[in-house]
Amino acid sequence: MKTRTCPDVLVGKNDVSVNLQRQAIFSVPDSAKVRIACVEGSVWITLDNDPRDVILDACQVFSSPEHRRAIIYALKPSVINLVARATVKTGDHQTLPSLVLQLEPI
Repeated sequence: MKTRTCPDVLVGKNDVSVNLQRQAIFSVPDSAKVRIACVEGSVWITLDNDPRDVILDACQVFSSPEHRRAIIYALKPSVINLVARATVKTGDHQTLPSLVLQLEPI
């Protein structure tokens, strides 16, 4: 799979990039903590107890203030980029919150 360059989907050193095969399911326990960017392919995103669904194609981004689990389903082979949305101040410096991510079995 060849990854495109997307101006709004920059990959930073603390980002998590995930390759998803077609029909793979990926879970983010708290969607409010991350920005989800589709770098390549197409993914379907749904949040627990939310009737809305979102389809992201390459170079599109999704974020939500809702503290709900996000389920990401690859409609075709895809690459997603997960970016921590907030920093946490601890002492004299700021750190990114830890991300808990999970690949779901089909």
